[in-house]
Amino acid sequence: MKVAQLERGKTPMSNNTIIAEMSSRLHELLPISPPPAAPGRRLILKTDGRFILMDEAKVDWVESAGNYVCVHADGATHIVRETLTRFAERLDPQQFQRIHRTTVINVARVRELLPFQRGDYLVILTDGTERILSRRYRDQFMADVTFGL
Repeated sequence: MKVAQLERGKTPMSNNTIIAEMSSRLHELLPISPPPAAPGRRLILKTDGRFILMDEAKVDWVESAGNYVCVHADGATHIVRETLTRFAERLDPQQFQRIHRTTVINVARVRELLPFQRGDYLVILTDGTERILSRRYRDQFMADVTFGL
C-alpha cells in the first residue's frame, strides 16, 4: 500500500484516527437495524371454483392423484387440478422435498425417519402421518435434509 504524500500544512493522521474515520463511514453506509423479514411465500390454490391463498409454510405434504394434487395443510385437504411435478416447481426447494413419485413433503414437518424395507424409509410427520421415502429419492433427501448434522 502506498503512503500518500502530505500536502503542505496538513498533519498525518494516527492509526486510531483512521480507524475511527472508517468506522463512522461504515456506519453511514450500513443500516443500523436489520431489514424487515420478508413475508412468507404464498400459494394460490384453485379448488372448487374458488382461489385459496395459503402460506407455503402451512403445507404439510402434497400427494398426487393422477392429474390432481391433494394439498394437506392445517388438517384440511385441498384438491387442485395440476400434476405433482408442476405443483412442486412452485414450491421452495429448500423447504419441500420429493420423497416418492407420488409425494412431496415439507421437511420442517419431519419428526422421524425409520428404516422400512428394501432400502426404503418411513417418514413420520409431526401430525403422525406416515409416508414412504423411496430408494430413488433417498440419497438426495438425506444429503439435503441432514446436511450439517
